[in-house]
Amino acid sequence: MREMFAGLSQRGPAGHALEGIVPCLHMLDVGGGRGDLGICVASTFAGRCHVTVVDPNERSLSQGRDRAAALGLGNVEWSCCSAADLRPEELSRVDVVLGLHTCGGLADAVLDLVCRLQGQRQGPPV
Repeated sequence: MREMFAGLSQRGPAGHALEGIVPCLHMLDVGGGRGDLGICVASTFAGRCHVTVVDPNERSLSQGRDRAAALGLGNVEWSCCSAADLRPEELSRVDVVLGLHTCGGLADAVLDLVCRLQGQRQGPPV
């Protein structure tokens, strides 16, 4: 996964998708657990994104916090809740919704979340 994101950040138009468009994208990693995806994105695009990892399992989040701290990442935050618990003011900062293992009920929760986000703003889908 790290190689894929590193490749995106280093070559071609897709690799520079975050540069010059928005100062800093806020990404929401839903069901992120210990932050495997969130930490990878945050380290690859450091300075160009902020990642919030959301998961109802505090133990997993704690492991992720420790990993992010060991890597010196200051652009990751952790929230112990489900996607359905996110308040409108928290969602208003989200530009991109991520999910590594969004299957079953979590897939439905992510789709509901995206619908809630779209209801708050106009423009293309998140």
